Amino acid sequence: MNIDELFEQYLNDHAGTSSYIDGQLRLAQQAVKDSAKCLERDELDYAVANLAIARSLINDVANILTLYPSHIWSELVVIFHAVDNELDNLAKKES
Repeated sequence: MNIDELFEQYLNDHAGTSSYIDGQLRLAQQAVKDSAKCLERDELDYAVANLAIARSLINDVANILTLYPSHIWSELVVIFHAVDNELDNLAKKES
């Protein structure tokens, strides 16, 4: 499952938990998509920046979700790790 599919599954499974959380995750999802577009144009710096934005948004949401039942935020960890791994892969390409 790719990162976009992980976002969609999470958002569908937990729709309505919080409009703020949904919005932040949609922004993170868009940042991941923008990162992929940057990679297509060989704009590695922008791709890395977009993934860093996505990771930051997901981390902020995860901090909020610690107040919710654990299954809600633990599922978000999967998305965070997927974005984080992609960011690490891009960082390796950059160096």
